[in-house]
Amino acid sequence: VLATAAAGGAISHVASTSVGLLFIVSLVYIRSWPALWRQLTAGEQLVLLGFCLYFFSAVLSYYNVNDEHVYMRHLDRYLRFLLIVPIYLLLAKAGFKLFPYLLAGAIISGPLYLSSALLSITEQVGSNAKGSYHHITFGDMAMLSALFMASVLVVKDLSNAVKIILVISILCLLYASILSLARGAWLALPFGALLLMVVAVKYRRIKIRTIAFALVVILTLIVLSPAKDILSGRILKAVHEIELFQSGEAAYSSVGSRLAMWHVATNVWKKFPILVTGP
Repeated sequence: VLATAAAGGAISHVASTSVGLLFIVSLVYIRSWPALWRQLTAGEQLVLLGFCLYFFSAVLSYYNVNDEHVYMRHLDRYLRFLLIVPIYLLLAKAGFKLFPYLLAGAIISGPLYLSSALLSITEQVGSNAKGSYHHITFGDMAMLSALFMASVLVVKDLSNAVKIILVISILCLLYASILSLARGAWLALPFGALLLMVVAVKYRRIKIRTIAFALVVILTLIVLSPAKDILSGRILKAVHEIELFQSGEAAYSSVGSRLAMWHVATNVWKKFPILVTGP
């Protein structure tokens, strides 16, 4: 758990190895699956059933497959969602106290992701910051860890020393995500921050004055740092690509190709709403 939180999106095979080990442990350790399942809330059961249905939708798509080799090669992507079920039962309901390890891993991820980002852009000048995986995976995982630690700051009673450590790690992750040029992660930040602010104010975990001060500090750091040019450049490029896609001039851009895939996916779903389809 610590290793996945610390380096799952930066170092090869850390997350997949952890998932494999946890799955094996769940099969050996869990004695009564029905008993653990009954301990879940209705919301937890609904989410896990959704993961199972997602996998079985991929199995059903075999009915419409044209290329069996490609289908079998991609099936493992869906299988991972099914593996989450026993792992979740193991971690959430088997009595382990894992939160300290998860938080420690998230704290370590800050300097680790930033170091990986700086190293990658130093070795490959002009490229996106990344670890061993695609830069979008790298940026998204960095943002996920940052938002997780921000939520811990909001809901947990912590010492001042721990708060300072968390803030430093969060800033490292945010900068690493900016260097990755993963715009999806940037879009998640304002929504996550807004949700945390609402929770913090509602339960009086933090004062509005403190939130305003933090926003001013963050905006000042962005304006004074090279991140300003990175953010503005990527945003302007995204707007330009959306305009090109809408005009029909060019669909094969970073944003245009995604919009095109969503359009095609919607049309395919309309044709195969029950049995779905595959490659």
